[in-house]
Amino acid sequence: MKKVSLNGWQRLWVVLTVLSLLLIAVAVWFRWPAFENSRNYSLYYDSLSSGVRSELIRPGTREDKDEFIEFYGEMPNGDRLRFKKGIKQEKADTIAQEYTAIVWGHVHKERKRLLMTAGAVWLGGAFAVYAFGWAVVWVYRGFRPIGKGGG
Repeated sequence: MKKVSLNGWQRLWVVLTVLSLLLIAVAVWFRWPAFENSRNYSLYYDSLSSGVRSELIRPGTREDKDEFIEFYGEMPNGDRLRFKKGIKQEKADTIAQEYTAIVWGHVHKERKRLLMTAGAVWLGGAFAVYAFGWAVVWVYRGFRPIGKGGG
């Protein structure tokens, strides 16, 4: 069995690749999407079914006054759903569950996007550094005299 040995450039590449992986992991940790921090009410509101939207008052409209609102539904991410007058509690609970499912779906999509981006950045960076090192060594060897391993 042949023993695998790395030259100095390859060892430097391994060290840089591991360090960049650690840095990217820390960046992902700090940017990790959480349900509580996911606030994009208009996107979530537009994703609700039309029947559900008819039971809610959109913020900033002329109906967005206390006289038209039965009660507010505080969501775990800090959004407040404004339910129209006359809505039953059971219906409001169903709407809140649908809204929560939409937010969770968005959070999972953002997490997947972040992981895919981080993986692509890490892998692309690792290949780029290796290719650059290989190119530098190739050019360097081109300038060495013929008897010293040059071309």
